[in-house]
Amino acid sequence: MKDKVMETIAAILNLTPGKLGENVSAESLEDWDSINHMKIMIALEEEFGIELSDDEMMEMVSMDRILEVLNGRK
Repeated sequence: MKDKVMETIAAILNLTPGKLGENVSAESLEDWDSINHMKIMIALEEEFGIELSDDEMMEMVSMDRILEVLNGRK
């Protein structure tokens, strides 16, 4: 799951997944702005076949938090 999340974030931000690192977050990446955040959330919903709540989307601003939310959906 982690690899798919990294690939999704990298694709939206036009980066290579290997450049993201384990602690990637909206704070650590200048290009992870509000518009790209929504693009990431929509892409994750499509990739994992889920619908995220507004609260979940607002919380998912780091790799750790994204994985926590997605793992809670299993």
